[in-house]
Amino acid sequence: VIKVNDTNKPKPNSASQFNFDHGIDSEMWHAGSISLYGDILATPLEGKEELHRSKVIFHCVSNAERPALFDFIVDRPTQNGGAVALTKLPNGRSLLAVLYSPKEDKEGQFIDFYISNSKDFAGGFDAKLFQWKGKKLTGKLEKFENYQGIELLYDSNERLYLVGTFNDSKTAPVFNGNDFADLFEIKFASVKKLDLKGPLNDGSVILDGVIRKQFHCDMDDSNMSAGTGIHILPNGSPILYCCNHFVKNRMRRDSQIGYLRFDEYGVQAGSGNAKVIKKIAEGWIDLFDHTDFRGARIAILGKDWNNSKIENYKKIYARKRDFGDRISSLRFQLPVGYTYRLYQHHKYGGKSIPLEGTGRVEEARGIRFDVSSSKPG
Repeated sequence: VIKVNDTNKPKPNSASQFNFDHGIDSEMWHAGSISLYGDILATPLEGKEELHRSKVIFHCVSNAERPALFDFIVDRPTQNGGAVALTKLPNGRSLLAVLYSPKEDKEGQFIDFYISNSKDFAGGFDAKLFQWKGKKLTGKLEKFENYQGIELLYDSNERLYLVGTFNDSKTAPVFNGNDFADLFEIKFASVKKLDLKGPLNDGSVILDGVIRKQFHCDMDDSNMSAGTGIHILPNGSPILYCCNHFVKNRMRRDSQIGYLRFDEYGVQAGSGNAKVIKKIAEGWIDLFDHTDFRGARIAILGKDWNNSKIENYKKIYARKRDFGDRISSLRFQLPVGYTYRLYQHHKYGGKSIPLEGTGRVEEARGIRFDVSSSKPG
């Protein structure tokens, strides 16, 4: 179970309004793999490769149309920075990881870790906390790959983990390869319960490989060398996202707009082994387009219960096809007193099937009913 706390909200005078249309930095113009934790967005910036310089900037994106730029940076005058990960530790301080290849590039990738000066994120970051060198790897994974993106997570026992995602083809997406996510535990020889406050001896930190998981991205140019991210649900379950390489263009009468599509990978709840829930925020519904909980999936989350209406499944797409009349199996968990209805026709017309909450996991491995819309009630 992943345990995640909310980030501190920045104070009004600690961040200034910033318009992305004006650009970020004329010298360090290339943004690497970003990290979003709560409302805080961390972005690594690089310039020409031979400069071996980088910096990390931070925005508050609670108002996504007008992001607020914090007035501090993490400056890296002698090293690049291709990817970052941001989290908040149990002691209230924020931890930043910066993944990069050293100038000599002889020992693979390094990770520099930074700790915030205080629990108030607006106070900025202290000097480097410690460094992990690419060859200091133990556990079940033999190699630390050239990861496109990284994430930091910790569990209910306050063990810190790093997730790295990559595609094994250097020519993706022209010649697409295989997509993987690797999980490492970050172990400390001298620190207990993640009470990180000051610099550590680099040699006291190791990465222990836990597991590698392969994913199958379905979109034409989607893979894990394009971009990935992890979101944690209120119940502690992770969702992994993978985006496509290029912004898609779609013509409208008045303008041409660009959009990104995502593959989403979530943890499916087991049948009958989940705890009984009493709050709708813990509820969920999974609808599959094949029997036995296989194929493409629509996930409806209890935390968005009041906004969970779907009036036309033909407008919901997964794996390049709409979901109209395609639901073939389902699994759900809703608290007692809550019901979600599946309707035969769009806009909630025709016959309906009620999914009634019992607090436990309920499922149907095969259904013979054309679902065209759905809503609570």
